[in-house]
Amino acid sequence: MVEVLEYILAFTISSGLAASGFVLLQGYYPLVSQMTTTSQFSQIANTAELALLNDVSQTIFVSLDSASITCRANLLSLSSPDASYSTALNGHCNFSSPPLNGQHSLTFIPNHGTLMLRVDG
Repeated sequence: MVEVLEYILAFTISSGLAASGFVLLQGYYPLVSQMTTTSQFSQIANTAELALLNDVSQTIFVSLDSASITCRANLLSLSSPDASYSTALNGHCNFSSPPLNGQHSLTFIPNHGTLMLRVDG
């Protein structure tokens, strides 16, 4: 009888630990996803700024999930279901992308102080 109680106690403790680990991971995944998206947006903005500063086209390869990129006047905005990011650029821009899913190459093309975007993929 004692062995049965030991098994029940061990099973209950193991199940409780597994369930709590699952709950913790469920809360952790959205945080990691948001950090990844914000990091990608920062890289995209840095690539755009580099294109303007060097007056040379710059390309970045990214994997996006329902993300759109818009730029008006000198404000670059990137948004997705997970996060939003905006930054001021040192030049003029006027473009907008549809929501992008999957692998894409984004080429930022400076043209007489105005930044343009070409999306491939």
